[in-house]
Amino acid sequence: MLKAFIVMWLYLLVSATILFVAAGRTDWPMRWASLVVYALLSSAGFFLADPEVITERTRMGPGAKKWDVALASISFLFLYPITLLVAGLDAGRFRVIAGYAEYTRRVRYRLVPGIWLFLIGILVWDAGIATAEGGLQVPILVYHRFGPVVADSMTVTTAVFDSELRYLRDHGYSVIPLKQYVDYRLGKASPPPQHSVVITVDDGHRSVYSEMLPIVTRYRVPVTLFIYPSAISNATYAMTWEQLRELQATGLFGIQSHTYWHPNFKTERERLTPSEFERFVSNQLTKSRDKLQAEMGTGIDLLAWPFGIYDDQLTGLAKNVGYVAALTLDGRPARDGDDLMTLPRYLMTNAYRGHAFEQLLSRSAARQ
Repeated sequence: MLKAFIVMWLYLLVSATILFVAAGRTDWPMRWASLVVYALLSSAGFFLADPEVITERTRMGPGAKKWDVALASISFLFLYPITLLVAGLDAGRFRVIAGYAEYTRRVRYRLVPGIWLFLIGILVWDAGIATAEGGLQVPILVYHRFGPVVADSMTVTTAVFDSELRYLRDHGYSVIPLKQYVDYRLGKASPPPQHSVVITVDDGHRSVYSEMLPIVTRYRVPVTLFIYPSAISNATYAMTWEQLRELQATGLFGIQSHTYWHPNFKTERERLTPSEFERFVSNQLTKSRDKLQAEMGTGIDLLAWPFGIYDDQLTGLAKNVGYVAALTLDGRPARDGDDLMTLPRYLMTNAYRGHAFEQLLSRSAARQ
């Protein structure tokens, strides 16, 4: 994403400079002030054009992206032509009436090269995206709870989940273990097939055993569970250690870490001193790993960030205690260039059903 952003900025700088020179401007301060303003506006348009950048909107489901798409369209359709007008106008050749510029015949002719630059820019943008985001891209899905009806915002009904797995099977998608994708990224395994999908579940809710297990068994798809051990065999909403071992015995479920008791690291950082916070995070990461390894008898080296909260300090601490990959809630497919400690996932709610689920997969497939 950053590479594509840089490509777009370079195009903006070059094209806007050409326009300013063609317009015969000699007022350098005004010229570059206009350039900076346009670059800032176009940057805003860039982020609006990719709703996946806006994590909170992504978490709210597909319907929340409508305004993002509308604003992006407005940005790219109108910001560039407006800048062309400003670039082509001389100080004494325009006046503003009701928000529109009146300009001379000479100025209108100057828009012609600008239109060509705009069209070329679209090609540059597409090429930049393809270059920056090329290679294998795998959507990683994260669920939380299941049930016959929607009990809360995180519940996915069994009917919807069944329909999603059926769609994956019927349309040639390969559901692969998360560990397989991580091993590929670490250079330990060959690339997974095109149109691969990864399924994960956070928290260890009891509905994974009662509702999800029969469906997963029917379709024979691998699932990775991210567990915070403090709840297991303790909280009424959580599974027991015996149930987790039964899931693991099917050969379809892998177990990994979700910290020890699912803290909000942002809140904890505010209440603790820097040294206390570092000790707190390290304890959450190591205690969870050690407990899961002792109970499940398997190695634990993958982590899901609670609430999707992460930063450079947190990822560094996770690496220091032995985690090789960690997952977020950033709402886009995992790409070859992504940091393994911040792999993105789509937060699955009941809103991703039917056509919305198909669109999620088609967006990921279109980028491969």
